Amino acid sequence: MAQTNKPTPNQFNKPTRLDNLRIGIAGAGLMGRLLAFRLSELGAKVTLFDRDNRAGTGSCGYVGAGMLAPVSELESAEPLIAQLGLDSLPLWESLLKRLAPPVFFKRLGTLIVAHHLDTPELARFSRLLQHKIDALPIHILPVETRPNIRWN
Repeated sequence: MAQTNKPTPNQFNKPTRLDNLRIGIAGAGLMGRLLAFRLSELGAKVTLFDRDNRAGTGSCGYVGAGMLAPVSELESAEPLIAQLGLDSLPLWESLLKRLAPPVFFKRLGTLIVAHHLDTPELARFSRLLQHKIDALPIHILPVETRPNIRWN
């Protein structure tokens, strides 16, 4: 039987230094920036290539404003996607602690709201999520309508 070279978990905890590498990354969206950040932490000299501006205001990650709501993805995805999102939340916390200046981050759940005219759609959304989350460690509270809340 052939022996396979499977990586051990400890191999991922002890990253190799990349001090002598110069790396170019095409695309400065969320994944490109995260990759560049991690490689630079390991000592590589990284250059990002993108037509967007330095702040990344044309990136979907910028528009999403860092929204992390894995359960909301269940409307159009399988439970595995939500589970992977839930599992990644500690990774985000770890990443954010290494950024300067500090980034505000709280894990308090997800609140989904809707205009009163969209209450039937909100109820449909809630039923769909409830149907898909049976295997996940999350809870959905019942849909409530608050007709006394008005936006001016």
